[in-house]
Amino acid sequence: MAPEYYALLAAGFAGVFSSTMNTPIATGVLTVELFGLFYSLPAGLASIVGFQINRHNTLYDMVLEEEEEL
Repeated sequence: MAPEYYALLAAGFAGVFSSTMNTPIATGVLTVELFGLFYSLPAGLASIVGFQINRHNTLYDMVLEEEEEL
């Protein structure tokens, strides 16, 4: 497969993980460890964008809201 495919895969992984867990630096490091240093730029950009878009809504907050409703 082409390297662009893996770059998009790394960026998607980093963006989803960063926006869900609200941890952009850890996500960037984890993605570089999983995919390699060659994909650090797409992973870093996607983790920053994902964090900025979904900064105020995290998975932890949604779980706490669901527990309060019960």
